[in-house]
Amino acid sequence: MGQSPPGDTYNTNGIGMPLLNGPSEFGTQHPIEKQWTTSPTKVCRPGDVLFCVRGATAGRINIADKEYCLGRGLAAVRPKPGTFDSSFLYHVLSAGYARFQAAGVGSTFININADMLARFEVPRFPIGEQRRLAAILDQADNLRRKRRLALQSIDGLSWAVFMKLFGDPFSGEQRWPVKTVGDVTASIRYGIGSPPQYSEEGVPFIRATNIKNGRIIANGIKYIDRDASVLISKCRVDVGNLLVVRSGVNTGECTIVSDAFDGAYAAYDLIVDCDTLTGTYLNELLNSRGGRSATARLSRRAAQAHLNSEQLATFPIPWPPLLLLEKFLAIKASLELLRALMIRSTLLADQFFASLQHHAFAGNLTSSTIEATLASV
Repeated sequence: MGQSPPGDTYNTNGIGMPLLNGPSEFGTQHPIEKQWTTSPTKVCRPGDVLFCVRGATAGRINIADKEYCLGRGLAAVRPKPGTFDSSFLYHVLSAGYARFQAAGVGSTFININADMLARFEVPRFPIGEQRRLAAILDQADNLRRKRRLALQSIDGLSWAVFMKLFGDPFSGEQRWPVKTVGDVTASIRYGIGSPPQYSEEGVPFIRATNIKNGRIIANGIKYIDRDASVLISKCRVDVGNLLVVRSGVNTGECTIVSDAFDGAYAAYDLIVDCDTLTGTYLNELLNSRGGRSATARLSRRAAQAHLNSEQLATFPIPWPPLLLLEKFLAIKASLELLRALMIRSTLLADQFFASLQHHAFAGNLTSSTIEATLASV
């Protein structure tokens, strides 16, 4: 188990031994050095499986590629030489993530201790078989990573296209006419101020925490009863509406309502009614660095970051030529189609990997089961 060194021994200048405190220093497989200590306490070795033991990230893992000093948020699991392969152990512990998280259900703070790790059951295979299984799982895991990287690249393409067509709209270099958000939209209304009673199922209820990077994140979405939703019909959103976070640390962040959330309801947000072309441009513009900086200046007028409908309606925006706007809309639509295909491909890669894991740990991962798994996904 890790042990944090004295705080006055930390530095970011590369002096001493690399220090790991938690998953913020984790890479896709090996840690990324961000800070160092001149007084290392608990030290891991190359090949150790690094395991997060505290909080919401308990169960996250990496493999040490060198010696690191471990803070108290981490543990190092070292395979017995000649008995266990570190890559195989990595996959076994990775598959146990959900079980470690479940161990903290009902607790205010998850804390995995040494005894819980020691009692975690690991399939016993000859070392040669472990290496064979680990090599297969490594290949499938690499496939998953490549799919995710491709998906991230598609997300980045949208902003690259925006900059190619429009440059930095807030720089003033284009000398385009300046309009306000109110000039180019039909209306701006408020979502509900007080959250309704949630239910296990029903109509999706979109909160500020569900709006990230210009999209609605389904993970953590709440629901309200359909009958109760009638009482707050003014908060209903339709496909193409623009939702703008109006309070808190993410004030000004926005998203377009997609088909999946047509007919959902908005929480404490601003609901902007506009056409698809306008919404697509505003979503990219307001989520840009310049857009977020400008809306942040507006929201700082209050003690807590806050944006009201009048501020948004009078917010000045550069308005490009219609031909450029239509071109961006067409490219954006193509990117969204490509993104949907890549999401599907990523999900299939995840299913393939999970199935291989199941067969590997059950001891029946053969060429025929791999072929059958490929056929099933």
